[in-house]
Amino acid sequence: MSDSLPFGVYDVDYYEGRLKSRALKYRLERRTSEVEKALTKYLNRLPDRVLDVGTADALMLGKLNKVWPDTCFIGLEMNRSLLMTTNINGIQKIEGDAIELPFGNEAVDAIVATAVIEHLPDPMKFISECNRVIRTEGVIVITTPDPNLEHLASKLGLLKESGHHHTFTLDTICELVEQSKLEILESRKFMFSPIGFPAEIFIEKLIRYFGLGMVLANQIVVARKV
Repeated sequence: MSDSLPFGVYDVDYYEGRLKSRALKYRLERRTSEVEKALTKYLNRLPDRVLDVGTADALMLGKLNKVWPDTCFIGLEMNRSLLMTTNINGIQKIEGDAIELPFGNEAVDAIVATAVIEHLPDPMKFISECNRVIRTEGVIVITTPDPNLEHLASKLGLLKESGHHHTFTLDTICELVEQSKLEILESRKFMFSPIGFPAEIFIEKLIRYFGLGMVLANQIVVARKV
């Protein structure tokens, strides 16, 4: 991260890393898959407008646009340089702050925030803003790393400076969401391996079935505005 950027905001080297790093490529693919499944399962209509908060290089939206080519996808990112590293057809890009969303009330059908909330200085304000901007029956998808495994990775020297203001368990994320009067639809852990693993989805189901979710590296919460 550049010294000139606020703490928690990634620079263009994040995009460059996603082009080279197997781990970063896999995490993008996996988070995109989880978002696609959540929106397909819980959104009661084809998405008209989808907002990706902290979109970085907007690569996730490019992948989702292939699934829903008629949807308006909007990527919001604080770092303009990172936002402009890609030019993806069908994606609108906006420079802005996650805790001061530059949209009117009930402007979008779905909000995506993958690996973002831990980077924000005021996560409660962010959830409140999501509730304001999303339409009734709209869906919010949030992912965040497991704090225990993140701490272990840092101690082992496997994780460099993360830029995280906060860490969250599933319970604490759900508490924030429920305080904003949003309905929790799903909360679980996922991602057995940060670089991918054969039959990983099946392995994760077994892990959760046997109550061993503490070994999974990521967490997802899906909520609805009622």
